[in-house]
Amino acid sequence: MREEEIKNENGAEVEQSAESAAVGTYVFKKPTKIDGEEVKEISYDLTLLNGGAIRRAKAELTRRGYHVAVKELDEVYHTALFAQVTGLTIDNVDAFSAVDYMEVADIVRNFLTAQD
Repeated sequence: MREEEIKNENGAEVEQSAESAAVGTYVFKKPTKIDGEEVKEISYDLTLLNGGAIRRAKAELTRRGYHVAVKELDEVYHTALFAQVTGLTIDNVDAFSAVDYMEVADIVRNFLTAQD
């Protein structure tokens, strides 16, 4: 099981399994620029995902000409959902480094497919 670097509410780094990382702060491996500002970390709350957020993400992807084939495996779909819960645009997330892009996709995928 891969461990993600997460910060707790006090800002201290803690190791947390990706499956249990529904709420946290993602620390970028390579800082990214969002609206011209360098960002080193971003908070997310996957518990905010609901049917409307999923519908909006899928609608935006469809508008861009992208169709989700297998939702459980589709990193583009997962990063669109990450954008939904962070208030970012899909274009913002597309600008993440390859490693950061795939890691946030994994966080969402693991959240959606976690078994109790």
